[in-house]
Amino acid sequence: MGMVYRLKRIAYNILYSRNSRRFRKMDLPKLTREEKRQIRQTWPGLTITPLEYVYVSLYKKINGFSPYYLAPCWYSEVRYITNPKKQLYALENKALCDVYFPDISFPEPYVRCLNGSYYDKDMNFLSRDAAIALLKQKKAFVIKPSLGTLQGQGVEKINCEKDDVEAAVKRAGNDFIAQEVIKQAPEIERLNPSSLNCFRVTTIYLNGKFDYSSMMKVGKSGAFRDNWNCAYLMGMDKQGKLAEFAYDYDLNPVDRSDVGVVFKGLEMPYFKEVVAHCEQMHKKLFANCGVIGWDVTLDSEYRVRVIETNLYNPGTNMEQIASGDFFRPFHDELLQYLKRKL
Repeated sequence: MGMVYRLKRIAYNILYSRNSRRFRKMDLPKLTREEKRQIRQTWPGLTITPLEYVYVSLYKKINGFSPYYLAPCWYSEVRYITNPKKQLYALENKALCDVYFPDISFPEPYVRCLNGSYYDKDMNFLSRDAAIALLKQKKAFVIKPSLGTLQGQGVEKINCEKDDVEAAVKRAGNDFIAQEVIKQAPEIERLNPSSLNCFRVTTIYLNGKFDYSSMMKVGKSGAFRDNWNCAYLMGMDKQGKLAEFAYDYDLNPVDRSDVGVVFKGLEMPYFKEVVAHCEQMHKKLFANCGVIGWDVTLDSEYRVRVIETNLYNPGTNMEQIASGDFFRPFHDELLQYLKRKL
């Protein structure tokens, strides 16, 4: 195993150990010796440490034991190959995604800032003053960093009548996108009217074989973002029907949103169209990317709107906990990828 891979492995252990410590405080079931043996037998290429067993125990608590569940550090071993950084990282610049991929139904851009320079939606150069003046003409907009919005850091919704537009642009720094505020379909909006509630559709496309999994992200009362640290995440079936329980950031189960909407049995409208759009775009535009996490919603006219694509580092941990071990059908393909890491 190469030195670069070893360093990456250490970095991921540090990153996930923080969550692991948090999960250890929960009343998690222990893994039996037989269950650990099954994991090693199912994934012979994995580098297995006690850290990942904490995540498997967490999965077991909610869904029951499965040797096919891939803990975050384990998946990172595969992701370096299925989602190659050198091919994908530049494509994740949110300020350019609509330019690179006009077929994807992204929100309308108003102003984009690239390395300190400002442009309009058609990539015409703007002065800073002209960019701010353009934004002030809007009723509201969402502004967010074009790179690195882990847990929604730096994402803001700006009301141009009440908020200081110039200050928002200054906070956003030298790389950002300012775009439309999407009015959601009523069935989605009512889950929490203050937030953008999204589907997370995880599409997997390996060696011509396709499948997907999905979950729903619902913001907490008063929150604008639907990231897990300020939202509830819940599983969905293949038809877009919500599971009975959603989970907050501490894995506490809740059966309704903060505004009182009961989750069990709710079926999201036009879900087949959502999945079809993600599948079509994955196959057409990102055949070099094995796993993609799509944040998608429906606007008030029930049009599919892709908020962002997560290419290089799509989350898969809570997605599996919410919706099951969706890597199981790709077990053989993933074993082949694991052989390449050596």
